[in-house]
Amino acid sequence: MLASITTNSFLMAFTFWIGWLAGIKSRGKYNPLYVLIAWLAMEYATNNFWLFSPWLNLGNALARNTGMIQWYEFTGVAGGTLWILTVNMLIASTLTRISEPRNTSLSIIRLTAISAVIAAPLILSLRLLNKQSTLPASGTTVILVQPNVDPYSEKFSTPFTVQLNSALTLVANAKTEEADWIIAPETTIDDPINLDSTHNNMYINKITCYLSGHMHSMLVIGATTSSGTGNRKFHNSALGISSQGIESVYHKSRLVPGIERPFGRSLKFMQRLFPYLGGTGAGFHGQTSRPVMKHHHTGISLAPVICFESAFPEHVASFVRNGADIIAVITNDGWWNGTYGYQQHLSFSCLRAIETRRPVVRAANTGVSAYIDHSGQIISTIPWWTEGTLLAEPRIPGKVTFFVRNGDLIGRSSATLMIFIAVLSFIAVPLRKRLEQKNTV
Repeated sequence: MLASITTNSFLMAFTFWIGWLAGIKSRGKYNPLYVLIAWLAMEYATNNFWLFSPWLNLGNALARNTGMIQWYEFTGVAGGTLWILTVNMLIASTLTRISEPRNTSLSIIRLTAISAVIAAPLILSLRLLNKQSTLPASGTTVILVQPNVDPYSEKFSTPFTVQLNSALTLVANAKTEEADWIIAPETTIDDPINLDSTHNNMYINKITCYLSGHMHSMLVIGATTSSGTGNRKFHNSALGISSQGIESVYHKSRLVPGIERPFGRSLKFMQRLFPYLGGTGAGFHGQTSRPVMKHHHTGISLAPVICFESAFPEHVASFVRNGADIIAVITNDGWWNGTYGYQQHLSFSCLRAIETRRPVVRAANTGVSAYIDHSGQIISTIPWWTEGTLLAEPRIPGKVTFFVRNGDLIGRSSATLMIFIAVLSFIAVPLRKRLEQKNTV
């Protein structure tokens, strides 16, 4: 986390400097609009360049106030960033001019504009929230499993067969009607499963044996897997398993820099900044497609989102474009070891629910496991660092949001504009000045 904060702090300072310098080069003075565009372009880069993380993007700061940001279904998190920066820049501009003589009327206009910019999104959010009327029951039931295995002292010392037995025992003791979905956390099985030969795998056999007594249920479980011949590739995977065996597989594709995706030779010096949090020395391999897991009886489709991936708005939206009815986040947040990171990680799921208007079911090894409805409200949870299960009955809207259809329009537009501004400020304008000086001489 320290490495992420340090990297992002440098990136934010550099972005502000570039925006300021672009204004000086092209217009001879500071232009807040250039800084605004540069910042939005930077946040877009953190969502799309593997070396960076969107964890600290400004729009995420509003995740605990979901009643204020229902309009994220149109803009995504970038809309929140734009709102925060616009309000702050208007306030700063007003404060620097409010003491100027004969400027009272202009100050009143500015204060009115600030009030309108603050109020308009809030009013829109309330209207959207009121429209999120109670949906009819979907009939779908989900059991979330929270095994509460300490990743520092128990995860790699307790046999994974014992850990799997404990997770299945929790489900058996839940004393609920047979659920459609059973969701277990990321890397519940951290002993690599050979995907090229699963018929004799003891973990898969144990799961299918359990499910043979629950024919209607489908288990989604996190596991380390391997594939290929010779130089085998390892994956952080989500497996969709029925009583018949593995029905679907998804490999985590947004990999944590320095932990799941090692740095290349040119950035090898950065590796020492990152702790060992499981995985393999060679790193994991992901995939480019975003397949959904379809229930073998109900036809309801689920998006398997693994840990860090829940921080990426467009990544999650791509599953919904492919037909996901429910978003399932599987994670192991025990690595946070009591810091506030696990709470922030939970809040990202609220944002993804609003952006996609899909319910989120979240299974976390040590917590917080939760059911979040399509308006981003946390309906029920299993507390942090406790063992247990949670029954959720998610209600599923049929709508596809503007953000799901179009992605991060604000970020893409800002990135495009920033390229134009950079060319104008650092190439075109200096070149024009040189030509003018040459002609003058």
